[in-house]
Amino acid sequence: EVAQETAPGASAEVGPLSRPDGRPVFSDELEHVRWLLEHPGKVTESDRRALMIMLDSPSTLAWLEMEGVSQAALWGLLQGACVSVEEKEATAEGAAAASE
Repeated sequence: EVAQETAPGASAEVGPLSRPDGRPVFSDELEHVRWLLEHPGKVTESDRRALMIMLDSPSTLAWLEMEGVSQAALWGLLQGACVSVEEKEATAEGAAAASE
């Protein structure tokens, strides 16, 4: 039996890891996809690239389908992200034109 020590004032329980921007650190594609499905407005360009890689991998798609994530859900995330990125670019271009 190994005794576990914690620093004074530190909790013995470790919560989910997160990045400085508040997004969690994902342990695998399934965790990543489930988080994106719960937070579709937070899909980033990096997420879009990851989704494209997943959609291009038959073995990943099969695994995600077995875990209850449909290919249609992934395409929906990707299409929503494309619209979101285009809207952000249009907003940025509009703001730049207005400031001229």
